[in-house]
Amino acid sequence: MDERGHHVPLHAGPYEDRAREWDEGQDRWNDGLVVDWRNGGWRARDDEPADYEDWDGPRPVEDRYMPTFAPGTATHYQMYEETSEGTPISPVHATPEDLAAWLADNHANAGFGSTCTRDEWLAMIGHGHSVGTMLTVGDEVVNGVAAVSR
Repeated sequence: MDERGHHVPLHAGPYEDRAREWDEGQDRWNDGLVVDWRNGGWRARDDEPADYEDWDGPRPVEDRYMPTFAPGTATHYQMYEETSEGTPISPVHATPEDLAAWLADNHANAGFGSTCTRDEWLAMIGHGHSVGTMLTVGDEVVNGVAAVSR
């Protein structure tokens, strides 16, 4: 949380990988190259900005990324949305079942203002992620959380 008590959005990690990518991009930029998104690899810079930060943004800051946990050290669960860079939408819970119950009881947003049942949330938690959109499942339009449970 920031100094005003608001949740701070966190980018998906790991930070170390993104920082390494940024540093390599800066080095290649200094050599007159830029990443070639269409063909992969690198190409000569043409009409790009003079400064690498204008091209790729500022160098990543570690405290703006999700922490990386060593296997077996993450002990609790919290739900994040990633559409706006990973803002938590729930308090921390000791079990997936507690988190699913909280999400259902509090009508947490599962996408486009819809919510899900405890069992749908629990299925998505077990899956590890959902699609942040509406999908057609058979004849029904459902949010991504509900679609994972089917």
